[in-house]
Amino acid sequence: MSSLNTYLAKLQACLGDLPPFVQQDVVEELRGHLEDRTHSLQLQGISGETSMSEAIERFGEAGEVGAALRDVHGRVSWGKVGLAVLPGLFAISTFWLAWRTSRLDAIGLGMCVLLSVAGFIRERQLPVWAFAALGVLFSSISSDFVLVILVGPLWLLAAIAALVVCRRRGIHIPAFVWILLSLMLAVGAVETVVETANQGFSWITLLISHAPAGAVLLPVAVGLLLARRSGVLAGLFVLAAGFGLVDGAIDPFYGLGKSPWGIVINVILAGSLLVVSPVWVLRSRSKRGRVWGLLLPAFIALTSVVAINAIVRTDPAILERIVNFRAVFPGDPFVYGISGGTRGKDNLVYLLISYGLTAAQLFIGMALAVALYHWAESQWAGAGQEPQPVLG
Repeated sequence: MSSLNTYLAKLQACLGDLPPFVQQDVVEELRGHLEDRTHSLQLQGISGETSMSEAIERFGEAGEVGAALRDVHGRVSWGKVGLAVLPGLFAISTFWLAWRTSRLDAIGLGMCVLLSVAGFIRERQLPVWAFAALGVLFSSISSDFVLVILVGPLWLLAAIAALVVCRRRGIHIPAFVWILLSLMLAVGAVETVVETANQGFSWITLLISHAPAGAVLLPVAVGLLLARRSGVLAGLFVLAAGFGLVDGAIDPFYGLGKSPWGIVINVILAGSLLVVSPVWVLRSRSKRGRVWGLLLPAFIALTSVVAINAIVRTDPAILERIVNFRAVFPGDPFVYGISGGTRGKDNLVYLLISYGLTAAQLFIGMALAVALYHWAESQWAGAGQEPQPVLG
């Protein structure tokens, strides 16, 4: 059997950037085919090791077979991609048509439950195309505003404490984890200074400034369970949870209500995090493509939300010169439906910095997830560990 293991190891090395669970499924399937062929040759009178060598030779050179299988299994089918983006399409439709109500939110969450359960039953494990739905469900539980403000900073401290304990016990923690966590703390500290200079210091200001970093670390930690089998694809769970966190707790469109700009911000977030990213990631053939598919739409979405929100509240004429929203929305799109939080032009820079620092904490958390899952994928693959059940 040593020749079989050697052949399969060479073949797996040629599978390149396929997710760990795909590589494992492919290798186990090929092992079964080769063992069946070996058994058939033995029935024909060919001895044990000779029959295995002949079966391998007939199967083809490991590099060629691996390259062919990489092309076949490198992408998730369009049908499954369609299932993956259903939560995002539902959110976009309800946002754009201004239909969003508590009843429709319940329907959307019910759809996410159905997708997650049906996928688990059908594939006997949680499939990658259900990660976005699971992330939305997770955020519906963990993204209450009061909960985020009170618990978010505690999660940040708990994460740092856990890393310190791991280090003292000799467990290797990659340097990038310390760097990104330190960066999140620094951004939160800067936001505290900015808010204090504008509104005066309070403990609530301190909590709110660090809440986004801690809140996004919770789905990052939970996503490690998915990354153990699916590698960087588990980032889809974190992005979906991040969407729920922004929508439900951080609320960058406060006061915009059902105005055109509130709708636009919602659509940008849902479209980028729940539609563009899943399509990009699940259809990508390379690990680098999957990483870009997770980070670039999130960066564009958060940057756009910060810019639109700050400008609409302070100097909407800037947008008016760029986009003629009167062609789409009746009335004056720059005042209609804005119920609170409107500022004068002098506050443009302050709002850009304030919202930008909050968005930066979220994005750093997402980047931490992608880097951590990428690292974990390579570590587990290099250690030759068998994949574990996703929910086990």
